[in-house]
Amino acid sequence: MFIDKHDGIEERAGYGIQKWVDGAVYEGEWVCNKAEGKGTFWHAEGDIYVGEFKADQANGYGVYTHVNGSKYEGEWVNDVQEGQGKEIWVDGAMYVGKYKGGMKHGYGVYKWADGSEFKGNWEENKITGYGIYNWEDGRVYEGYWKQNNMHG
Repeated sequence: MFIDKHDGIEERAGYGIQKWVDGAVYEGEWVCNKAEGKGTFWHAEGDIYVGEFKADQANGYGVYTHVNGSKYEGEWVNDVQEGQGKEIWVDGAMYVGKYKGGMKHGYGVYKWADGSEFKGNWEENKITGYGIYNWEDGRVYEGYWKQNNMHG
């Protein structure tokens, strides 16, 4: 990392590493003392984010891996999942679809570890609106949902 001097004020810029006393570490690009560009952030509890940063926050495409092995890869805005993404849990469950404000919101496909699958609309992490649910035993429900319940 190098230090730029603007009007007598030192600023981190370029590539560098910052370590915090709690064990968190950021390694990547800096602009005007902020994580900006591509980088990796190791959280103190063990989670890792690798991706794009803007103004010290995850912005753009990135991969967030939880210490338990669960993973989200996709778009971020101001440190939250926003846009298209894919989430995979350690039990094999998976969601591919839209996010808003860090929650499943919009069209998406969720596959449970038992083989069941839902294709349809989500609102604030809940199945809401039109969708098709396929159970592993062959049963199918096609229709409307409200707050995770068949409705209509």
